[in-house]
Amino acid sequence: MAIKLPGNAPVFPVVILITGGYLAWFGIHYFKSDITWPTTPVKDVLTGKGVTPVTKNQEQSNLQSLQNLVTTLTTPGTTPGVNAGSPTPSGPGTNPLDPGSFASGVLDHSALMNLWTSSGGNPATANVAAAIAQAESSGRVTVTSSNPDGGTNVGLWQLDTKGKGSGYTVAQLQDPTTNARVAIMGSANGTNWSAWETFVTGAYKKFLVNIITPTPR
Repeated sequence: MAIKLPGNAPVFPVVILITGGYLAWFGIHYFKSDITWPTTPVKDVLTGKGVTPVTKNQEQSNLQSLQNLVTTLTTPGTTPGVNAGSPTPSGPGTNPLDPGSFASGVLDHSALMNLWTSSGGNPATANVAAAIAQAESSGRVTVTSSNPDGGTNVGLWQLDTKGKGSGYTVAQLQDPTTNARVAIMGSANGTNWSAWETFVTGAYKKFLVNIITPTPR
């Protein structure tokens, strides 16, 4: 026999509805903020801190951002992280959330950071890694250029086929995931960029973004 609430309302469906409503409120209220856990507001209330304030304008902006994200994910031919006007990937492995789907086109800073970390890179070095890729290739996946040593600089991190990209073909280095993994190995997981001219000259710095680190509670 099912447990009933007063008024003969079944317990579990009511709990599910309340939980769903709370999660929807949390998603809109704190989208793009440094509060990442739905339990945080509950914990704050129970410890007497109160709910972290969010202005009405911020909440409206968060709602619009969520609507835009849903539209992007549900519209055929669009890929999050690829700049407008870029060729749309097709064929196997074209899940828009899979870095391997970026087989063509141009990756923005956020997509480059995601590619770096999903390929095994240290999240702490992802911002610099993405900035260097932008300075080296403008985020273009398949771009190539000549290297003075006679090799070819390939892909996002412009890996030299006679240098950091040695042992790989141009086609292999034009795969974004392979390019990222080789760059991770060649830079000691983002701690040694001395082989990249844009790092030595400081040209990458203008592509760095400010990252807000959540304050410990």
